[in-house]
Amino acid sequence: MTIDARPPGGAGAGPGILVDSYDVTILGVFIKTALNNGGALFGYGIHGKQAALTVKGCDFTANETADVYAENAHNALIAQCRSWGTFGRCVGVDGDSALITQVTVKHCGNDAVLVTDNAARVRKCAFDFVHDSAVENDGTDGAIEDCKATHVGNWCYRNWGIYIEGDGADVLNNKVSNNSNWEIYVDGSNALVRDNDLRYISNYGIFVSGNSSAVEDNDLQDILNYGVNIDGDDNTVRDNRIRRVSGDAIHYDGLLPRIIDNVCNEVFGNSEGISVGGTAVAGGVLRRNTVKGGGSHGILVSSDCSFFTIQDNAVEGCGGQNRDGLRIAGNSHTVSGNEAKGCSGDGFQLSGSNMIMSGNTAKKSRIDFANDGTTSSFSANSSSDGTHVVPAVPELE
Repeated sequence: MTIDARPPGGAGAGPGILVDSYDVTILGVFIKTALNNGGALFGYGIHGKQAALTVKGCDFTANETADVYAENAHNALIAQCRSWGTFGRCVGVDGDSALITQVTVKHCGNDAVLVTDNAARVRKCAFDFVHDSAVENDGTDGAIEDCKATHVGNWCYRNWGIYIEGDGADVLNNKVSNNSNWEIYVDGSNALVRDNDLRYISNYGIFVSGNSSAVEDNDLQDILNYGVNIDGDDNTVRDNRIRRVSGDAIHYDGLLPRIIDNVCNEVFGNSEGISVGGTAVAGGVLRRNTVKGGGSHGILVSSDCSFFTIQDNAVEGCGGQNRDGLRIAGNSHTVSGNEAKGCSGDGFQLSGSNMIMSGNTAKKSRIDFANDGTTSSFSANSSSDGTHVVPAVPELE
């Protein structure tokens, strides 16, 4: 069944189908050219105004405002639909516990999916050539899973692959590539961003602004700005693989970072492999990270940080423009078991106070160990070649 919502002569406006009843199912309809008159009549392909709306197996094209708008539609289901060449949004849902699944969108003039309430799930959808965001979720406890988004954005505000504004989001196993703005943006706390594959991005890879979130086991490649950027407290960045990035591979600004088991390769320009700032009073952890080929410092810990555990990290071939492998400022850090190799600046550049240095190895750097601050303990550190300068402590054996 085909519904051409534009009447003969093209002068009318309004939805192709208006639903004002509870628990309605629409199956297998092709709806096109719903027009907007700029007033009360909007160009929706389907406009649902009650809960439990189901739209399944429908096709849409050239609708002006949206293909489907589910208003006050709790428990809405939009499934197995296809949209091509829609001028407005493909799917908009205002209502809790919506499920949008197996929806395919190509050439969309607005957001592909916008959800404004809570506990929505967007699963197994595909988005290509979307003008704004592929998925925007403005509610809490949402989930975006197993989706693919390519060619998203136009360099304007809020043009991201996946945009979350709310707490408790899960962003899992998505593939996002060739976008003109940020791939995944989470403005909220207690999020889980895991197993996503992000490639060929003209801005940030993953940005999290909030607390107590985890960014884990993601693959990021060919990023023109930061790979992973965290702005908040008590967040975990673990097991990510980041390659060919022009900003910092991992940039953390906040309290209590946990940055563990990440691999950062080919960091270009004047950028760090891992950069940590903020007033992290106690408990910050940088452990078992690998940085190779950093354009600036391999690992940078700012002077605002204190009482960090910096352990078992490996930095190699970093320090373009005479920058350092591990440049550590701040106070009372424990620095142990790290290795810095082949850095054009210093292997370890220490400029803080009361640091405990043990079991670290530096080699083939301009200066293996350089200390402009103070160390409370310096033991079992190895400088197998190159030179070392460690004022106020015993010489290396």
